[in-house]
Amino acid sequence: MNIFLHTLGDLGVKTTFVENNDIDGFVKATTPKTKLWYVETIGNPLVDVADVPAIVEAANSLPSPVPVFVDNTFATPYIYRPAEDGAAVVIESSPSGSAATARPWAAPSSTRASSTGSRTPTSGARLPSPTPPTTASSSRTRPRGAVRNPRPRQQAA
Repeated sequence: MNIFLHTLGDLGVKTTFVENNDIDGFVKATTPKTKLWYVETIGNPLVDVADVPAIVEAANSLPSPVPVFVDNTFATPYIYRPAEDGAAVVIESSPSGSAATARPWAAPSSTRASSTGSRTPTSGARLPSPTPPTTASSSRTRPRGAVRNPRPRQQAA
């Protein structure tokens, strides 16, 4: 919400807030200057689940349809894929802890439309796991920077 209230507000962008599943609220708040609707699949902090297909349908039924941007960070694409229900843009994120340990993937070089209209990658390969740097004179058995398990403390008798 900080980006909508402060960052974009400081840039002159006006934001109107409605409840996550209040489709009538979205429609009533829409003006000729409305550029998009933004919704979270699972709202934070109330954990309310948005009816994305109904919201997309309402946005497309307006005299001047607006795109629906869906923040799918909480649900992840493993649980739900809003683009399959008509979302124009899907925002997804992973926690920084998991990003540091995840294996890297190559980005697809291009996409093609499938018979269902969705876009699928035509190429893209998994990159090899990064290997830790080593030196010829080192006889280390652990990667550089790895923390050794501390010795267990002896308890007082």
